[in-house]
Amino acid sequence: MENFVETTSNAPILLIEAFNGGSHKQFITSLERLLMDTGKQVCMITLPATKWHWRARTGALQLATLIPRNIAGGYRVLFTSSVFSLPELLALRPDLGAIPKKYLYFHENQLAYPLREGEEKTDYQYAYIQALSALAADVILFNSTYNMNSFYDRLPAFLTSGLPTPPSPRIPNAQRLVEELLRPKSRVLYFLVEPPPLERMLGGGVLQDAVLQQAERIKARRKEPLRILWNHRWDYDKNPTDFFRVIFDLAGVSVDEEFFNLGKSTMRPSIGDATNASSETEPRPLSPKRTSPNFQLTVIGRTTQDTPRIFHMAEPLLAVRGLIRTWGYLESREDYWKALADSDVVVSTANHEFFGVSVIEAVSVGCVPLLPQRLAYPELVKEPICLYRTLPQMKKQLKRWIGATDKLRVELANVLLASYQKEESGGRLWLKEETNWLKGLRLKYEDLIEEML
Repeated sequence: MENFVETTSNAPILLIEAFNGGSHKQFITSLERLLMDTGKQVCMITLPATKWHWRARTGALQLATLIPRNIAGGYRVLFTSSVFSLPELLALRPDLGAIPKKYLYFHENQLAYPLREGEEKTDYQYAYIQALSALAADVILFNSTYNMNSFYDRLPAFLTSGLPTPPSPRIPNAQRLVEELLRPKSRVLYFLVEPPPLERMLGGGVLQDAVLQQAERIKARRKEPLRILWNHRWDYDKNPTDFFRVIFDLAGVSVDEEFFNLGKSTMRPSIGDATNASSETEPRPLSPKRTSPNFQLTVIGRTTQDTPRIFHMAEPLLAVRGLIRTWGYLESREDYWKALADSDVVVSTANHEFFGVSVIEAVSVGCVPLLPQRLAYPELVKEPICLYRTLPQMKKQLKRWIGATDKLRVELANVLLASYQKEESGGRLWLKEETNWLKGLRLKYEDLIEEML
């Protein structure tokens, strides 16, 4: 198909993103900017972030017609995410198959993705696409150790099981394939979360001055109600139901279990036979407890085709108690950063997280994270108080902070200042240095760029 393509490029580096939205767009855009800042010529080709399953299945053909022919002796580097079938693209465009360094970046893997409520098994083809793409790549990068290990630990059994309906081809020596072909060319490269635009948000100046200003803003809140942040995608895998269980308990809102069960169903079901109850059938709150909650909520994030009903159901019960600061998706990136900078604690109850971009972002402007001790979170967190095993532990830690907001905010300010000091200060940090762009992460990306060319 090379002759079918009319456009040309003389850049040595080809960047591809077949689902250019959310964290995928954030990552590939940051990588492009980093490469260009070092004087590298880059050709970047992307597809819109719509219909993920179609991108996975048909992206290779679309990209084969869009990627320019290289007129400067061929591309030397190809870098792409694992959304689409890389071997199909290379077969359609033999000129791309000749690229000496082909990098594959795993933002997620389909073998460790949690099932929706009522699902019994995942679609075989999407994990199989990722397995074949990994075999076709020269270097495989994962955004966390958890992502890498959860993929390779499950892959031999997946390949051995064959297709779910006859005929059932089995892959001989699947374990050997993983250990000898895939793991040796694999490594972890944490997601590139660049420093927040604090200087622009707070009225100009240099970053260090803006950090000092943000630290003072945090301390100035003193004994104001604790500001709890949820800044994740509004979808089933982020497990919002458990978040609202704890929040309702802290707020003194009593509802029955039917409320949370209905909350797991979707507002706009796009697949399956999700419950579509009317507002009249939603459980009403039982008698409220007589408490005076000393916290406020910022619940923001992108909605999906299958947003759980719990968001719609919880909002009026929390709003009537005056507990909501901000609710819903913020179109403006600047408004998003301001909402994070005005919060104290970022909470997750996720059942799926291969890295945790939203958590890193919140911590970078002064929040303390409170995260489940599972998935990728333990490898990111430095302070044990930032992890919980059970919902009662999560509630207990939030209650501690609610009762001592002035003390917490002094600590938040000190940790924020320590995280922006380039030299080791010995100060307390919520997250490990290797996740911080200003600490160890930048060196990893500088090494990657040097390796590429």
